[in-house]
Amino acid sequence: MAIMVNSFQVDERYSSLLLPNLFFGDWMVPGVTYNDEYERDATGAGGIWVRKLKITPGDPALPGGDYTNTTPESDLAQIVLNNSYDRSVKIHAALEAQTGVNLAASYYELNLRQVREDMNQSGLACLYTEGSKATAPTAATAKGKILASCAAMAKKKVKPTVALCSPDFYYSVVAEAGSQYIPDINNRINDSGTVGNWLGINFIMVNGLSTPNASKYIDYTGTTKSTTAANLNGVEYVLLDPRVFHCVTSVTSMRMINSEHFPGQLAQCTVVNGYRVTNADGIHVATKASA
Repeated sequence: MAIMVNSFQVDERYSSLLLPNLFFGDWMVPGVTYNDEYERDATGAGGIWVRKLKITPGDPALPGGDYTNTTPESDLAQIVLNNSYDRSVKIHAALEAQTGVNLAASYYELNLRQVREDMNQSGLACLYTEGSKATAPTAATAKGKILASCAAMAKKKVKPTVALCSPDFYYSVVAEAGSQYIPDINNRINDSGTVGNWLGINFIMVNGLSTPNASKYIDYTGTTKSTTAANLNGVEYVLLDPRVFHCVTSVTSMRMINSEHFPGQLAQCTVVNGYRVTNADGIHVATKASA
């Protein structure tokens, strides 16, 4: 419908600027929220086997005795790089020529942002599926809940250093901690203003827990695992020891290429990785009482 001033049709234009696309915060940071130390072993491979040496507790003996020799034993954990995130946008030359927007460059960036969000949601699905779940402690304060969960984990020989929080729980932590809450300005998660340290733990607001959609990943057996939106929405926080949560990436490819089949370009992005929790005791998924 034409815009009129009195009885005269005035000009209309499309802006060359784009409205922003909004994404969930990026909480997956190597060495901070997950273990990526086996990534160097993924070169030229579709999966990695990692050994865990076995050792048993011992009892004291009287001095002067001989050693009791044992032989080396190990368990194996497999991380399979079988999650491929692929995006390709076809941009016809006629479309690019007849708009004031650089569509190829815009989709180049947008593809990566969407893939990063998809990877983050897959990470949440892995933690929920392979971690240990329990109703959050009934303590009256956020501090009381976190300390009770930490105590339960300490009894299993794990030490959480990260708390992934629902938006509601995160801001209750900020309000309760007050001046004791120390924002981490050096951490790149801080781009979204949602990370800080309290009680020796990095608290990260993960708004992806509020997703309206199911989140999926492919586990090391090749099985697609799906976590419903209701399940993720029901998580209050996830306390984790990053040493036991693994994300290994083997392929990261971004490109803009001229097509052989039509006049125009393809904006493409591919990331291939694998997820694995190797000790469920190191992942404490605290759910709301009503979840």
